[in-house]
Amino acid sequence: MEASLLMRTSTDTVKPKKELKFCCDAARDELMSLPVDIRKAFGEQFRRVQWGQLPDRVEWFETVGPKVLQMGVRDAHSWYRAMYIQSYPEAIYALHFFQKKTNQTPQRNIDIARKRLSDLNAERTKGRK
Repeated sequence: MEASLLMRTSTDTVKPKKELKFCCDAARDELMSLPVDIRKAFGEQFRRVQWGQLPDRVEWFETVGPKVLQMGVRDAHSWYRAMYIQSYPEAIYALHFFQKKTNQTPQRNIDIARKRLSDLNAERTKGRK
């Protein structure tokens, strides 16, 4: 038997419960602008969410909208946040990524995520017609 066949795991052919999508190109760009180690950490945390598990650090952030969640990761210097929604049946949608510099989430970041959620809901409604 080939070694490559022995190295496979059960997850090689099993898809996660939900796909991760970005609500818009700007959300993807925000993630890509973060340091590599932070991107990797968010990737690990979103994989957990895709498989139906909770990320290490998560809280409801309904200031943006119902069922919106915010996950956090950090490095030695700063905190980073991702706002997302997982309640839609077809996918988990990443809404906004940012570096957090104060204890309170800046209104600008709340407004960005709120607008993207509104646009996402409009797009999903339009797609059902």
